[in-house]
Amino acid sequence: MAKMVLFLSMLGLIAHAADSVVDPSAIFTVSDPAKAEQEAKPAEESKPVPHLYIPKYKRSTKSKSTSDLPAANGPTMVIPDTSGSSISPEDVVEKINAGNQAVKKMKEQNDRCAVCELNDQTQTSGGSETRADELVKMKKQFDALDPKALGTLVEPKTDVNNTGTRTAVCGERPGNYMACIYHGDVVPGQFRLNNKTHSPLPREWQFDFAAQARQDLGISISDYNDNHYSQSKFTYMMVFPRRYIPAIRTEGDKQIVTLPTGETVTYDTKTKKVLGGVLTDAKTYTGSNVMIKVDATGKEPRLGRGLATISKNGKSCKVPLKSLWPDQSDSSLLHFKFPTDQEFDNFLKSQKCGFSVY
Repeated sequence: MAKMVLFLSMLGLIAHAADSVVDPSAIFTVSDPAKAEQEAKPAEESKPVPHLYIPKYKRSTKSKSTSDLPAANGPTMVIPDTSGSSISPEDVVEKINAGNQAVKKMKEQNDRCAVCELNDQTQTSGGSETRADELVKMKKQFDALDPKALGTLVEPKTDVNNTGTRTAVCGERPGNYMACIYHGDVVPGQFRLNNKTHSPLPREWQFDFAAQARQDLGISISDYNDNHYSQSKFTYMMVFPRRYIPAIRTEGDKQIVTLPTGETVTYDTKTKKVLGGVLTDAKTYTGSNVMIKVDATGKEPRLGRGLATISKNGKSCKVPLKSLWPDQSDSSLLHFKFPTDQEFDNFLKSQKCGFSVY
């Protein structure tokens, strides 16, 4: 059975952590909490283990069938399959504490290690700890997930994403991809494709649809440059109109992802290289609809004083990031400003971009 992953995630592509044991700008890799101190290495020697994209910024306290078809703050947690084992909640809590101490020591020695998997552990945020029995319940819920749940084309259930910071349980699904269920939900709110150590750089595609809301349907592409976070490249995209929740299905050596527009992208199941469709490995969109794209190196692309590019069929215009993601604070949930496509279309007209969502 696939091992489960627990991570703290804010809605949208990228999570923002509260002050906790671990600096939110860090991504850690620890295979055994008891050996964490021994295994810690200088940043330049560490090998990246790409996981959830976590930006570097200041500390913050804060149904149709698809048979026609060709998205935390702090480290990612890996919880092993404990089915049939005698592990108790007390054992889990003890390992939580041991792991947090190990990570704290590692951070003191190396302010930004690469990606950290904390086996047999969970994590705290803002001083509150997720109870072991709650995690077990979430894990059982994930195990009961229909294998075909993400392969069905579904319309967004709501326009506005009203949720805040939530924990989530993630696990590997058939076809070598990760799916995540946020606490309180019964269906996934994100899936991720990761080429792991394949050349030239570890890359992760993340498709977000938290609360199955139209507002924050987004795509992130993260290229990790060894352990040099400042040189890692991050891209965030949105495509319009947002008709569907992102879907994924696997057909042998091909993996087909359906975007919110209904357009598709085909990946190699093993390497996660793009084989065809409207997105490319060069991080370009070749479809006929509207796309928003923001790029950044070493930081969250939606935060800052930069510009976002909005394009359609060869035409483009640039707008300030704040006009699309108004909350630019470090603790921002990064909710997109326009929950409905009509609202976004009105914005395009006000900016005289020369094209429409429709």
